[in-house]
Amino acid sequence: MKTGSRKGAKSQGVLVLPTNTDEVTMKAARASGYLVIPCDDPSKVAMLSPSSVIASDDLLMSAMHAVKRCGYNGAEFFVEELYRRMKIREDFASSAPLREDSP
Repeated sequence: MKTGSRKGAKSQGVLVLPTNTDEVTMKAARASGYLVIPCDDPSKVAMLSPSSVIASDDLLMSAMHAVKRCGYNGAEFFVEELYRRMKIREDFASSAPLREDSP
């Protein structure tokens, strides 16, 4: 599955479309610079914009948990586990008290 736009083109954003969207519409969106993500139920897509960098240990541990639980077909579990770990990290970061020297 190809997603995204041409190399060097600036992305306009992410566009989540149902998987049954016709290819002409998807190509037009990509040509306009959108990163097209087809999915079964766009209403269930959760966009996560972390304020911190995704930690490599979160990626590794999520992948290991997915392989252990689902074999090499555990993409959905990997995403769920990574989201869970990122949410914990974000919640912790947002609840940490500000230092006196911070603006």
